[in-house]
Amino acid sequence: MDFRTENRFAAELDDVLDAYADPSLTVALGALHPLSAGEVLDHRRIDHKVETRVRYAYQGDLPPGATAIVDPAKLTWVQATELDLAQRQAFVLLQPDHYANRLQARAVERFEALATGGTHRRVEGRLSVKVLLAGRAVERALVDGLQEWLANETMALDRWIAGRTAGGDR
Repeated sequence: MDFRTENRFAAELDDVLDAYADPSLTVALGALHPLSAGEVLDHRRIDHKVETRVRYAYQGDLPPGATAIVDPAKLTWVQATELDLAQRQAFVLLQPDHYANRLQARAVERFEALATGGTHRRVEGRLSVKVLLAGRAVERALVDGLQEWLANETMALDRWIAGRTAGGDR
């Protein structure tokens, strides 16, 4: 299932990109519905590229009948992200801990400064669940959950940036 979502950050573009490059961001944000708090497995920055690997668990609702095929406790994955600060975009790949032959997801995030202030993020991706009968319903639930998480992340990131700026961390 292809998906697309757009978010607007109140924070300026450079602040948003700096936040995503900060290794403490994931822990600071904590759990944002419907995903667990992220567990940072790896974070490295080389010049204008930042590579991170963070483990998440899906904690949202699944459609009726899906739990007969998919164990919700096994909906965990590593989100591998390569953020290119110069190009203002990130490539994201979800690497399932379980169901690797049934779940695939990838996305591209593009960031741009808004003329009125703030930052626009466009996320375009594809999520595929290969499960007989319930596959499409599970895809829809996961895409809806990821879109909700992205919206929650946007608000949390803005609060984190505002708190850092107010606290003199810049």
